[in-house]
Amino acid sequence: MKKRLAVPMSVAALAGVAVAAHRLTARGPDPQPPGKIIDLDGERIHFVEAGIAGAPAILLIHGFCGSTFSWRDVVPLLARHYHVVALDLPGFGFSDRRQELEYPLGSHARRAARLLEHLGIERATVVGHSMGGGVAEHLAVRHPERIDGLVLAAAIDASRAQPWQSVSPLLWASLLQGTRVAFRVPPLVRWAARKSLVRMTGEERFGEAATLDGYVGPLLIGGTAACFARLAADWRAEPAIDLRRISAPVLVVSGELDRDIPPGVGAAIAGKIQHSRHLVLPGVGHLLFEQQPELFVEEVLTFLHEPARPS
Repeated sequence: MKKRLAVPMSVAALAGVAVAAHRLTARGPDPQPPGKIIDLDGERIHFVEAGIAGAPAILLIHGFCGSTFSWRDVVPLLARHYHVVALDLPGFGFSDRRQELEYPLGSHARRAARLLEHLGIERATVVGHSMGGGVAEHLAVRHPERIDGLVLAAAIDASRAQPWQSVSPLLWASLLQGTRVAFRVPPLVRWAARKSLVRMTGEERFGEAATLDGYVGPLLIGGTAACFARLAADWRAEPAIDLRRISAPVLVVSGELDRDIPPGVGAAIAGKIQHSRHLVLPGVGHLLFEQQPELFVEEVLTFLHEPARPS
Protein backbone atom coordinates (compact mmCIF):
# COMPACT_ATOMS: atom_id res chain seq x y z
CA MET A 1 0.00 0.00 0.00
CA LYS A 2 2.77 2.42 0.84
CA LYS A 3 4.40 1.94 -2.58
CA ARG A 4 1.09 2.48 -4.35
CA LEU A 5 0.52 5.72 -2.44
CA ALA A 6 4.01 7.07 -3.09
CA VAL A 7 3.37 8.15 -6.68
CA PRO A 8 0.04 9.92 -6.07
CA MET A 9 1.46 11.64 -3.00
CA SER A 10 4.51 12.82 -5.01
CA VAL A 11 2.24 14.12 -7.74
CA ALA A 12 0.15 15.93 -5.16
CA ALA A 13 3.25 17.44 -3.60
CA LEU A 14 4.50 18.65 -6.97
CA ALA A 15 1.07 20.03 -7.77
CA GLY A 16 1.11 21.90 -4.48
CA VAL A 17 4.51 23.39 -5.29
CA ALA A 18 3.28 24.41 -8.74
CA VAL A 19 0.20 26.09 -7.27
CA ALA A 20 2.32 27.92 -4.69
CA ALA A 21 4.78 29.03 -7.37
CA HIS A 22 1.93 30.28 -9.54
CA ARG A 23 0.52 32.28 -6.65
CA LEU A 24 3.92 33.82 -5.94
CA THR A 25 4.62 34.77 -9.55
CA ALA A 26 1.12 35.58 -10.78
CA ARG A 27 0.53 39.20 -11.62
CA GLY A 28 -2.86 40.82 -11.39
CA PRO A 29 -4.12 43.26 -14.01
CA ASP A 30 -2.10 46.44 -14.39
CA PRO A 31 -3.51 49.38 -12.39
CA GLN A 32 -5.21 52.12 -14.36
CA PRO A 33 -3.37 55.43 -14.81
CA PRO A 34 -5.00 58.30 -12.93
CA GLY A 35 -4.05 60.92 -15.52
CA LYS A 36 -3.37 61.30 -19.23
CA ILE A 37 -0.89 59.48 -21.44
CA ILE A 38 0.45 61.36 -24.45
CA ASP A 39 2.98 60.68 -27.17
CA LEU A 40 5.83 63.10 -26.61
CA ASP A 41 8.63 62.84 -29.20
CA GLY A 42 7.78 59.17 -29.68
CA GLU A 43 7.67 58.39 -25.95
CA ARG A 44 4.59 57.58 -23.88
CA ILE A 45 4.45 60.07 -21.00
CA HIS A 46 1.87 59.92 -18.22
CA PHE A 47 0.96 63.01 -16.19
CA VAL A 48 -1.70 64.30 -13.83
CA GLU A 49 -3.04 67.83 -14.24
CA ALA A 50 -5.14 69.79 -11.75
CA GLY A 51 -5.91 73.26 -10.55
CA ILE A 52 -6.68 76.60 -12.14
CA ALA A 53 -6.17 77.04 -15.88
CA GLY A 54 -4.10 80.12 -16.59
CA ALA A 55 -2.75 80.34 -13.04
CA PRO A 56 1.00 80.16 -12.36
CA ALA A 57 2.20 76.62 -12.98
CA ILE A 58 3.90 74.12 -10.68
CA LEU A 59 5.58 70.98 -12.06
CA LEU A 60 6.09 68.06 -9.65
CA ILE A 61 8.85 65.48 -10.34
CA HIS A 62 8.92 62.29 -8.25
CA GLY A 63 11.92 60.36 -6.93
CA PHE A 64 13.34 56.91 -7.64
CA CYS A 65 10.61 54.22 -7.71
CA GLY A 66 8.01 56.93 -7.15
CA SER A 67 5.32 58.21 -9.49
CA THR A 68 2.49 60.74 -9.58
CA PHE A 69 1.08 58.73 -6.66
CA SER A 70 3.81 60.20 -4.46
CA TRP A 71 2.15 63.62 -4.77
CA ARG A 72 -1.39 62.40 -3.97
CA ASP A 73 -1.81 64.70 -0.94
CA VAL A 74 0.18 67.65 -2.31
CA VAL A 75 -1.60 68.07 -5.66
CA PRO A 76 -5.06 68.97 -4.27
CA LEU A 77 -3.56 71.44 -1.79
CA LEU A 78 -1.53 73.27 -4.43
CA ALA A 79 -4.36 73.05 -6.98
CA ARG A 80 -6.43 75.46 -4.89
CA HIS A 81 -4.18 78.28 -6.07
CA TYR A 82 -2.08 77.02 -9.00
CA HIS A 83 -2.04 75.05 -12.23
CA VAL A 84 -0.39 71.81 -11.10
CA VAL A 85 1.22 69.14 -13.28
CA ALA A 86 2.84 65.95 -11.96
CA LEU A 87 4.57 63.62 -14.42
CA ASP A 88 5.86 60.06 -14.41
CA LEU A 89 9.43 59.82 -15.63
CA PRO A 90 10.01 56.99 -18.14
CA GLY A 91 10.79 53.77 -16.31
CA PHE A 92 8.33 54.60 -13.53
CA GLY A 93 4.63 55.11 -12.94
CA PHE A 94 2.64 54.72 -16.16
CA SER A 95 5.17 56.19 -18.58
CA ASP A 96 7.27 54.38 -21.19
CA ARG A 97 9.37 51.33 -20.20
CA ARG A 98 11.44 50.67 -23.33
CA GLN A 99 15.10 49.85 -22.81
CA GLU A 100 16.17 51.80 -25.89
CA LEU A 101 15.17 55.11 -24.29
CA GLU A 102 17.71 57.36 -22.59
CA TYR A 103 17.42 57.62 -18.81
CA PRO A 104 20.04 60.15 -17.59
CA LEU A 105 18.77 63.00 -15.43
CA GLY A 106 19.55 65.40 -18.27
CA SER A 107 17.27 63.45 -20.61
CA HIS A 108 14.50 63.53 -18.02
CA ALA A 109 15.01 67.32 -17.78
CA ARG A 110 14.52 67.57 -21.55
CA ARG A 111 11.29 65.57 -21.26
CA ALA A 112 10.03 67.85 -18.50
CA ALA A 113 10.74 70.93 -20.61
CA ARG A 114 8.97 69.36 -23.60
CA LEU A 115 5.94 68.49 -21.49
CA LEU A 116 5.66 72.10 -20.35
CA GLU A 117 5.90 73.21 -23.97
CA HIS A 118 3.26 70.66 -25.01
CA LEU A 119 0.89 71.96 -22.35
CA GLY A 120 1.46 75.58 -23.37
CA ILE A 121 3.19 76.43 -20.09
CA GLU A 122 5.98 78.93 -20.70
CA ARG A 123 7.42 78.92 -17.19
CA ALA A 124 6.85 76.95 -14.00
CA THR A 125 8.03 76.48 -10.46
CA VAL A 126 9.53 72.99 -10.38
CA VAL A 127 9.31 70.82 -7.27
CA GLY A 128 11.61 67.80 -7.35
CA HIS A 129 12.02 65.03 -4.79
CA SER A 130 15.21 62.98 -4.31
CA MET A 131 16.24 61.80 -7.80
CA GLY A 132 13.55 64.14 -9.17
CA GLY A 133 15.36 66.98 -7.42
CA GLY A 134 18.39 66.12 -9.54
CA VAL A 135 16.16 66.31 -12.62
CA ALA A 136 14.93 69.72 -11.45
CA GLU A 137 18.53 70.90 -11.01
CA HIS A 138 19.38 69.80 -14.56
CA LEU A 139 16.24 71.50 -15.83
CA ALA A 140 17.21 74.79 -14.18
CA VAL A 141 20.72 74.62 -15.64
CA ARG A 142 19.78 73.42 -19.14
CA HIS A 143 16.44 75.21 -19.61
CA PRO A 144 16.52 78.32 -17.39
CA GLU A 145 13.94 80.02 -19.60
CA ARG A 146 11.35 77.53 -18.29
CA ILE A 147 12.01 78.08 -14.58
CA ASP A 148 10.35 80.55 -12.20
CA GLY A 149 11.77 78.82 -9.13
CA LEU A 150 12.86 75.48 -7.68
CA VAL A 151 11.81 73.56 -4.60
CA LEU A 152 14.31 70.77 -3.94
CA ALA A 153 12.81 68.30 -1.47
CA ALA A 154 15.35 65.83 -0.03
CA ALA A 155 17.11 66.23 -3.38
CA ILE A 156 20.32 64.64 -4.57
CA ASP A 157 23.21 67.00 -5.33
CA ALA A 158 23.66 66.71 -9.10
CA SER A 159 26.93 68.66 -8.92
CA ARG A 160 28.63 65.71 -7.19
CA ALA A 161 29.32 62.12 -8.14
CA GLN A 162 26.55 59.89 -6.79
CA PRO A 163 27.14 56.78 -4.67
CA TRP A 164 25.91 54.46 -7.44
CA GLN A 165 28.62 55.79 -9.80
CA SER A 166 31.36 54.26 -7.67
CA VAL A 167 29.82 50.78 -7.53
CA SER A 168 31.89 48.21 -9.43
CA PRO A 169 30.47 46.85 -12.70
CA LEU A 170 30.47 43.33 -11.23
CA LEU A 171 28.41 44.40 -8.24
CA TRP A 172 26.06 46.36 -10.51
CA ALA A 173 25.52 43.23 -12.60
CA SER A 174 24.74 41.22 -9.48
CA LEU A 175 22.31 43.85 -8.19
CA LEU A 176 20.52 44.06 -11.52
CA GLN A 177 20.21 40.29 -11.77
CA GLY A 178 18.80 40.18 -8.25
CA THR A 179 16.31 42.89 -9.23
CA ARG A 180 15.15 40.92 -12.27
CA VAL A 181 14.60 37.84 -10.14
CA ALA A 182 12.81 39.78 -7.40
CA PHE A 183 10.39 41.37 -9.88
CA ARG A 184 9.21 37.92 -10.92
CA VAL A 185 7.80 37.46 -7.40
CA PRO A 186 5.28 40.26 -6.72
CA PRO A 187 4.93 39.43 -2.98
CA LEU A 188 8.69 39.94 -2.64
CA VAL A 189 8.45 43.34 -4.32
CA ARG A 190 5.61 44.24 -1.98
CA TRP A 191 7.60 43.08 1.07
CA ALA A 192 10.65 45.08 -0.01
CA ALA A 193 8.54 48.17 -0.72
CA ARG A 194 6.94 47.98 2.72
CA LYS A 195 10.31 47.67 4.43
CA SER A 196 11.68 50.60 2.44
CA LEU A 197 8.70 52.91 3.00
CA VAL A 198 8.64 52.28 6.75
CA ARG A 199 12.41 52.72 6.99
CA MET A 200 12.37 56.01 5.07
CA THR A 201 9.60 57.46 7.22
CA GLY A 202 9.88 55.68 10.57
CA GLU A 203 6.08 55.33 10.42
CA GLU A 204 4.21 52.02 10.22
CA ARG A 205 1.25 53.65 8.46
CA PHE A 206 3.35 53.79 5.29
CA GLY A 207 3.29 50.00 5.22
CA GLU A 208 -0.51 49.87 5.00
CA ALA A 209 -2.22 48.33 1.99
CA ALA A 210 -3.42 51.52 0.29
CA THR A 211 0.05 53.07 0.24
CA LEU A 212 1.69 49.81 -0.84
CA ASP A 213 -0.81 49.39 -3.67
CA GLY A 214 -0.06 52.91 -4.92
CA TYR A 215 3.69 52.34 -4.97
CA VAL A 216 3.93 48.67 -5.96
CA GLY A 217 1.23 48.58 -8.65
CA PRO A 218 3.17 50.68 -11.20
CA LEU A 219 6.45 48.91 -10.36
CA LEU A 220 4.92 45.58 -11.40
CA ILE A 221 3.97 46.82 -14.87
CA GLY A 222 5.82 44.75 -17.44
CA GLY A 223 9.24 46.04 -18.45
CA THR A 224 10.11 47.87 -15.23
CA ALA A 225 12.89 45.53 -14.13
CA ALA A 226 14.33 45.27 -17.65
CA CYS A 227 14.57 49.02 -18.14
CA PHE A 228 16.45 49.35 -14.83
CA ALA A 229 19.52 47.91 -16.58
CA ARG A 230 19.62 50.77 -19.11
CA LEU A 231 18.75 53.25 -16.39
CA ALA A 232 21.65 52.05 -14.23
CA ALA A 233 24.11 52.29 -17.12
CA ASP A 234 22.97 55.80 -18.00
CA TRP A 235 23.16 56.98 -14.41
CA ARG A 236 26.69 55.65 -14.02
CA ALA A 237 27.78 57.84 -16.95
CA GLU A 238 25.83 60.93 -15.83
CA PRO A 239 28.08 64.03 -15.83
CA ALA A 240 27.93 66.44 -12.92
CA ILE A 241 26.46 69.90 -13.42
CA ASP A 242 27.42 73.28 -11.95
CA LEU A 243 24.70 74.37 -9.52
CA ARG A 244 26.18 77.87 -9.48
CA ARG A 245 24.62 78.33 -12.92
CA ILE A 246 21.12 78.23 -11.40
CA SER A 247 19.78 81.79 -11.38
CA ALA A 248 16.20 81.11 -10.25
CA PRO A 249 15.20 81.40 -6.58
CA VAL A 250 15.49 78.05 -4.80
CA LEU A 251 14.02 76.56 -1.63
CA VAL A 252 15.90 73.50 -0.41
CA VAL A 253 13.85 71.39 2.02
CA SER A 254 15.30 68.57 4.11
CA GLY A 255 13.72 66.14 6.54
CA GLU A 256 15.25 66.28 9.99
CA LEU A 257 15.28 62.47 10.27
CA ASP A 258 16.22 61.68 6.67
CA ARG A 259 18.88 58.94 6.63
CA ASP A 260 19.00 58.65 2.84
CA ILE A 261 19.72 62.30 2.02
CA PRO A 262 20.42 63.97 5.38
CA PRO A 263 20.04 67.71 5.99
CA GLY A 264 23.76 68.25 5.44
CA VAL A 265 23.27 67.49 1.75
CA GLY A 266 20.53 70.09 1.53
CA ALA A 267 22.72 72.67 3.25
CA ALA A 268 25.53 71.94 0.77
CA ILE A 269 23.18 72.35 -2.20
CA ALA A 270 21.87 75.67 -0.88
CA GLY A 271 25.43 76.85 -0.34
CA LYS A 272 26.16 76.46 -4.07
CA ILE A 273 23.14 78.41 -5.35
CA GLN A 274 23.08 82.17 -5.06
CA HIS A 275 19.39 82.83 -4.48
CA SER A 276 18.52 79.98 -2.15
CA ARG A 277 17.64 79.13 1.41
CA HIS A 278 17.62 75.86 3.32
CA LEU A 279 14.76 74.67 5.47
CA VAL A 280 14.69 71.59 7.72
CA LEU A 281 11.26 70.14 8.51
CA PRO A 282 11.17 68.63 12.01
CA GLY A 283 10.22 65.04 12.75
CA VAL A 284 10.11 63.74 9.17
CA GLY A 285 12.31 61.51 7.03
CA HIS A 286 12.95 61.11 3.33
CA LEU A 287 9.27 61.21 2.29
CA LEU A 288 8.82 64.56 4.02
CA PHE A 289 5.98 65.89 1.86
CA GLU A 290 4.04 62.63 2.24
CA GLN A 291 4.51 62.62 5.99
CA GLN A 292 3.54 66.27 6.47
CA PRO A 293 1.81 67.45 3.26
CA GLU A 294 0.09 70.46 4.84
CA LEU A 295 3.31 71.75 6.40
CA PHE A 296 5.27 71.13 3.22
CA VAL A 297 2.71 72.96 1.06
CA GLU A 298 2.59 75.83 3.56
CA GLU A 299 6.34 76.28 3.19
CA VAL A 300 6.11 76.06 -0.61
CA LEU A 301 3.38 78.71 -0.68
CA THR A 302 5.44 80.96 1.58
CA PHE A 303 8.36 80.58 -0.82
CA LEU A 304 6.17 81.33 -3.84
CA HIS A 305 4.80 84.47 -2.22
CA GLU A 306 8.19 85.87 -1.26
CA PRO A 307 9.29 89.03 -3.11
CA ALA A 308 11.15 88.21 -6.29
CA ARG A 309 14.90 88.04 -5.81
CA PRO A 310 17.18 89.95 -8.17
CA SER A 311 18.78 87.78 -10.85
